[in-house]
Amino acid sequence: YEYSELIGQNTRIFSSGNTTKEEYKNLWETIESGKTWKGEFLNKKKNEDVYWEDAIISPLKNKEGEIINYMAIKQDITKLKEATNQIVSKNQKLNELNATKDKFFSIISHDLRSPLSSILNLTDLMTDETYNFSEDDIKSFSQSLHKTANSTYKLLENLLEWSRLQRGTIHFNPEKIAILDFFNSCDPSVFEKAKNKNVKLDMKYNEDLIVFADENMLRTIMRNVLSNAIKFTKPKGKVLTEVSKTKQGKVLFTVKDSGIGMPPEMTSKLFDVAENVSRPGTDDEPSSGLGLILCKEFVDKHGGNIWVESEEGKGSTFYFTI
Repeated sequence: YEYSELIGQNTRIFSSGNTTKEEYKNLWETIESGKTWKGEFLNKKKNEDVYWEDAIISPLKNKEGEIINYMAIKQDITKLKEATNQIVSKNQKLNELNATKDKFFSIISHDLRSPLSSILNLTDLMTDETYNFSEDDIKSFSQSLHKTANSTYKLLENLLEWSRLQRGTIHFNPEKIAILDFFNSCDPSVFEKAKNKNVKLDMKYNEDLIVFADENMLRTIMRNVLSNAIKFTKPKGKVLTEVSKTKQGKVLFTVKDSGIGMPPEMTSKLFDVAENVSRPGTDDEPSSGLGLILCKEFVDKHGGNIWVESEEGKGSTFYFTI
């Protein structure tokens, strides 16, 4: 504004509508009581550009102590605000990078080392010529080896996908996918896992339903969520998968198990890379906590949401939208 344009004007001409009535009320109550008010405004210029200002507003009094005027000293702090926000944003990214790095090394040092150690011990035992193993012994060792190698392979798959995601080398290629075809070509290892544990898998969906998604990412999400449901469900339990369309046009996937459930303090940390909430399954299956973090990042890529409802002893229900 030109100087001449401001003479006799009320300061409300600078208002951007960002300051609430409660904030203005607090301001006036402060200065009318004879005190100085300090704060910030997001105001606008004559050309409608907004700017941040730091303000100090004080009452001016006459010799009798009566308030006769108010004086405001203001400073444009827009650039300072932008610089501060950039610092906060960079610090947040650094914290996320550190948490990611810590998670990565934790998985390598514990979740990968432990099963590989088991495999080494078993193979050492099996190749020791001083022992005379029966066929049943060898069969038992082979089953243990298969189980450990399979879970380690799945962990490595997740670890490599997560690593590629962090480096930005995973391409996002959404396309129309028929839900019927998608479930007809599901990862057979998931069904094998449920069969071996005697967990019943049920699926309910409209056969004409179409979802617009990256197929590889969607398969990774489903594999991890279903594997988790089976892992934390006891033998003879049940896992139900439902797919439906929301009023907003998104596709909602629901995976409900009859497993051991989780306390609230655990569910609030499930999708946070900085937290460690891994625990063994009901058949002592290993868990790194990485699968759900990967799921969240893939769901975020689709502009969807993922969340969980759970109760200890009664099971968990995972939801995600695409």
